[in-house]
Amino acid sequence: MNFFPFHPWLLFYPAAAISSLLIALQILKGKPKTLSSKNFLLFTISVSLWETFAFLHRTAPSEDLSWIFLQFTIIFFSLNPLLLLVTVLFLWKEDPKFYLLMVPAIPLYILHFTYVKTYIIPTKNYGWSYRFETSYFTTIEHLIYLLCMFEICFLIAFLIKRVKSSIIRRKYIIILIYFIVFYVFGVFGLNLILTENPEMPPPGGINTYLFFLGVSYAFSIREKTIKPKIGEDILFNQYASFINKFIEVAPGKELGQSLIELERYLTRVKLRHALEQDSEGRLILKPNALDKVDLLTLIEETLHYLEDKPWAIELSSNLLRLLNTVYIKVSDKNSFRRIVIRYEDFLKKTDVLYGLAGGEFITEVEHDDSLRELPDWQACLRLCRRLISSILQDFYNNVGNIVESKIVSFSLLSRLSISSLGEVETKNIEEEIKSIPQDERIPILLENFIPFIAWMVEELYKKTSNNIDGIIKRLRLVLRLNIDVAFRTMVYTSLVESLSRRIPSTYISILKLAEGFTEKDLSRFSSRIGFDHEKLIGKGILLEFEPGNPYLDYVKDYVIEALAHGDTIIVITRRGSPLQDSLQDQRSIKFIYPSLMTLRTAVLSESEIQVSLQDVIEVLESLGRSIRNAPSFVFVVFDSITDFLTQHGFEKTYRLIRSMLELNPSKVSLMVTLNIKAWGENIRSALEELLNI
Repeated sequence: MNFFPFHPWLLFYPAAAISSLLIALQILKGKPKTLSSKNFLLFTISVSLWETFAFLHRTAPSEDLSWIFLQFTIIFFSLNPLLLLVTVLFLWKEDPKFYLLMVPAIPLYILHFTYVKTYIIPTKNYGWSYRFETSYFTTIEHLIYLLCMFEICFLIAFLIKRVKSSIIRRKYIIILIYFIVFYVFGVFGLNLILTENPEMPPPGGINTYLFFLGVSYAFSIREKTIKPKIGEDILFNQYASFINKFIEVAPGKELGQSLIELERYLTRVKLRHALEQDSEGRLILKPNALDKVDLLTLIEETLHYLEDKPWAIELSSNLLRLLNTVYIKVSDKNSFRRIVIRYEDFLKKTDVLYGLAGGEFITEVEHDDSLRELPDWQACLRLCRRLISSILQDFYNNVGNIVESKIVSFSLLSRLSISSLGEVETKNIEEEIKSIPQDERIPILLENFIPFIAWMVEELYKKTSNNIDGIIKRLRLVLRLNIDVAFRTMVYTSLVESLSRRIPSTYISILKLAEGFTEKDLSRFSSRIGFDHEKLIGKGILLEFEPGNPYLDYVKDYVIEALAHGDTIIVITRRGSPLQDSLQDQRSIKFIYPSLMTLRTAVLSESEIQVSLQDVIEVLESLGRSIRNAPSFVFVVFDSITDFLTQHGFEKTYRLIRSMLELNPSKVSLMVTLNIKAWGENIRSALEELLNI
């Protein structure tokens, strides 16, 4: 075992290893999300490990141990520039195939560890050093390594020429300069000299660290805020704000990758040269950037670019303001409408559709499942946002700018950002809600949002009086499109209850009422049995009748009440049955016809399906598909029990009815009609026990 005088110079290695990691973590500011930021972290770890093993190689207690540490040092020495290259390429384009550029390191390692001999030698002041045996293999290894570094320089130079963003180009230039000065010459070149002059102070540690500092500095350069010029019109300001937010939310902001994303977007919308830098290095939108732009094309290409980007939802408020501004400016409203319809799914997913043109485009939507997969509290928050968005422009136009003064009276809503262009930004609220226990989140949201929405409606009623019908209908439509969430999170019942204390009951009825129905229709069936409509959900109803009794009137009332509430009706009955005939004047009813004359399911029309009476499973599956596809609550009338009892017997029919009830208890109400004279008391009793009304 050998011990050498410890020179303070060697302390630079561990200091560099630790500070490299700290610098990288400061730049990344949290968990890396993009390939470029993840690879930058790998590059940092590789540099840190090189510094660590170089220190251990120099200070090892024995020659054998020093040799082992040197082999690890050589591995990371080769990895550092390759990981840098891949990081730089990922900044330009996230393509995992770039990792293939690291493959040349494998034959280089094989050549080195198989044919190049390394000798450990002691020094007077700096611990262990090393030298390579002079041979053809050593020369070949050095030439290959030098060729790899030339390739890296060439690729970075190619990217400098390729990218248009001045900030990204500046990053690449700094990286290239530091790589050439401190790695090619400072590390590789001086290490070759070190092998011939082992007593010189080892230069690798400080040069590698300086190389890393240069790379880190380049990656840490951030774009400054885009600033519109004073006096520009509102469209110009909104687009500048949109670009600002784009840079903020696009992936890879920590290393500047978001600027590459912005460059691709601007190229798509034909505004590639719309940005420039001012004297402070701040990005600005050129004063005349939008003068010759076709606004409809700009909007369509923007939506096309964003629709498959998962991060685009964070752009929703800025996008909504931009779209509303464009809508005001364009004269061809029909073309704008066609664009909205084309990108309906994206606009629903981001909530933009609900605030677009003051909620005008909500009527274009037939269903919206975009909140279905979210946690209940998040879906509740998003639904409240949609309700506010749909009436916000009406509020500003008729009541005025008093929203900001009202929201501060609510503890949670003081973090809400609202503007006259339809913006309802809830990100800060969402972050605060995450810190609250799960079971308290929805009650707190309802406690803050529902009174605020009800206050908005009350103020609108005071100002517009009888003209509030359209606003109430718009709220009703928003609730209907999100009916599952509205009931699951108690938004619907809470809003109805709060509004009933603020505006006349006739308008509350409008909130519940579908088009073409009267207020009486809302309780047409439930008033007969002393139930509220909402309590029919999840219940099974056995409608017993004797021949000659007007039982069809009860069924018809059940159907009309459901339709008046905007619910889905599915009727299982024989084709041409008295029940079908009695419902001919009602629209939006889906019929399922069990028949012995068919062996497989046949779609007769958009609202009619014929299934085999012999196949109970297919009957159940057809019903299940209809329930899953329904955007609202589902009311089912099973009017074919006689046919099923005759064909399959009681036990199988009983299991079918029970399975119907279990399809989706939180969404379905089931009515079964039974001729009590045709079937015995045992069947009646069993069904009464199964069907609880």
